Amino acid sequence: MVKIIALYINELLKISKKISVYVILVIMLMGMFVTGGLLKYAQTRSESNNINPNLAQFMKNDMESRLTNLQTQLSQNNDQIATATTLQKKQLELNTVNLGYQIDSINTAISMNVYLYTNYYIAQAIQALSDYKIEYNNLQALPIETLTQVQKDEKALIESLIPRMEKVITSKDFGEYTSIINDKEKGNVDISQTDKDIQLEQNNLRLKYNVTNLDKNNTQRNRDSATTSDDVITNIGTARRSLAYNLDFSTQQNIAAPLTNQRRVQIKDNITVDLKQLDLGTIGTNNFSLMKNILSVGTYMIEILLLILAGGAISQEISTGSIKSLIISPTKRWKIYVAKLMSLITVGVIAAGICYVLGIIVYGVFFGLSNVSPYIYTSSSNAILMNFYLFTFVKLFIGLIPVAFYMVLALMLSTLTRNTAASVGISIGVLFGGTIAYTVLTSLLTGEWLKFLPFANFDFASQIFPLDPSAAANSVVNTSITFSTTYIIIVIGLMFYIGLDSFNRRDIK
Repeated sequence: MVKIIALYINELLKISKKISVYVILVIMLMGMFVTGGLLKYAQTRSESNNINPNLAQFMKNDMESRLTNLQTQLSQNNDQIATATTLQKKQLELNTVNLGYQIDSINTAISMNVYLYTNYYIAQAIQALSDYKIEYNNLQALPIETLTQVQKDEKALIESLIPRMEKVITSKDFGEYTSIINDKEKGNVDISQTDKDIQLEQNNLRLKYNVTNLDKNNTQRNRDSATTSDDVITNIGTARRSLAYNLDFSTQQNIAAPLTNQRRVQIKDNITVDLKQLDLGTIGTNNFSLMKNILSVGTYMIEILLLILAGGAISQEISTGSIKSLIISPTKRWKIYVAKLMSLITVGVIAAGICYVLGIIVYGVFFGLSNVSPYIYTSSSNAILMNFYLFTFVKLFIGLIPVAFYMVLALMLSTLTRNTAASVGISIGVLFGGTIAYTVLTSLLTGEWLKFLPFANFDFASQIFPLDPSAAANSVVNTSITFSTTYIIIVIGLMFYIGLDSFNRRDIK
């Protein structure tokens, strides 16, 4: 063991003298800062694009245009009344009143400086009031003896809701608005009790977390912007429906697929996390994606660094003859090989630590260290928080597992080929070309055999952190964490053994 440690320290000293190591670290530093700056620029530009100085005028012009169209319809309707039959006249007069309600709603919105066609609750209240009046007017026009009990109940309900909704519009009482739409939902005979309960939960969640859907311009947000609390509440409703009907309504497919047991668990976990996010007020934070993009530059440079070092660990020393001093000494070759691998692992860990520290610094410089939200996961149906920086640290090192695979591959090739250019070139080719080839294979072929390809087992992060908002699973082949771990350990072990066996057996001239 003492000899291995001495060899290990010697290898580290040799690596520390390589100029290429420092060049790559400097490139990593510059690349991460440039990436952070570009992300900040893109964020600022996106925010500025969402601030449209002409938006208020557009809203006003749009509503005035709609108002003009309705007034034209009203005028035409009144002109037709003069020549209409008694039956036609009655219907036209009904239309006249209903058009008046629509005109009143637009005038109210204009006077309140509210754009009517959004999810802002005041805009919704104005439209609902118009709809209630029209519905009540239509029911009022029917002979009372022809009304069914359902229609009578509906008429009585609407009659009670109209003055309450008028008060909401003048007082801007979000709680009363929620109470009104809940009462209207409860009286809806066209949907099941399950759907009513789901809708009521969404309404109450919006009230609880004050999700009024109001932005700076009283208008609907840009659909390309970050997720909002309203989106999350809608997702909760969709998830509740999926669980209630045992069908996955969250997919993009036209036909909802039956839920598997695994998918049911995932949906329940998603609801738990969504509710916790609402509690914490961390909806729409993008710190996970920003940090991921910053660290990905560092991870890429670590891969290049280790492939270069591993690819020349044996072959370069053989070509220069420097390894002969170790071979002729009373030191077993396997100790030399193990010491080289240990030194490469150490360099990778140190580089990852530097990458992590740089990532925190870059993120802090451009986005602020306080502008972060924790990673939320579930355990025994409870939401658990993980500190963002701890989550980032763990995820970074989990992401280095594939890097270890390529590093051992390069070390093996360095031993087998004894050619630095070949070992480094082949390793980098596998790194980039193999991923592309795997993507092509999975798009053309199917079968269980695909999971025995190394690339199908590299996505450890998405399996360990399935609720990471910055990423989805990269692999299209389903493998368990146990299978992937066992497979990668076996493959890395085989490559290590092949390289070690070649190093032990072959002559070094």
